[in-house]
Amino acid sequence: MRSIFVDANVVIDWLNSDSVQNKTCTKCIELMYTLYEKPMVSPVSIAIVFYIVGKKVKNKKLLRSTLMDAFSNFRITGENAQTLRQVFASHYLDLEDGIQYFSALEAKADAIVTFNGFDYPHSQIPILHPEEFLQLHGIE
Repeated sequence: MRSIFVDANVVIDWLNSDSVQNKTCTKCIELMYTLYEKPMVSPVSIAIVFYIVGKKVKNKKLLRSTLMDAFSNFRITGENAQTLRQVFASHYLDLEDGIQYFSALEAKADAIVTFNGFDYPHSQIPILHPEEFLQLHGIE
């Protein structure tokens, strides 16, 4: 395993220090930085994070700056017309999940780390819960 795609839900909890899952997500991201290539996110993941975090942060200029810093050590996957055609031709009912999945597939991700494995049925890429990802590396 070299390339890990991080679902938007994990990124949101990583950025939200009040989240009950913040420590787990922080450990995952730090482990990815240490042992793997840059963790991957898709452009739609960043938009989702901006939207969700933006509900709590009124200063959008500060939010943009913070997210720019946060994502500076991530690899941003591609999304294009082919990605959307694949999503529309697939079983994905949730457009966002389909875009993240096909972006990860196109980027040759070795795994997707997500809290919602059920969002990726029939995945050709291994799906790992953040705690499973940590356990694979002997971290509790």
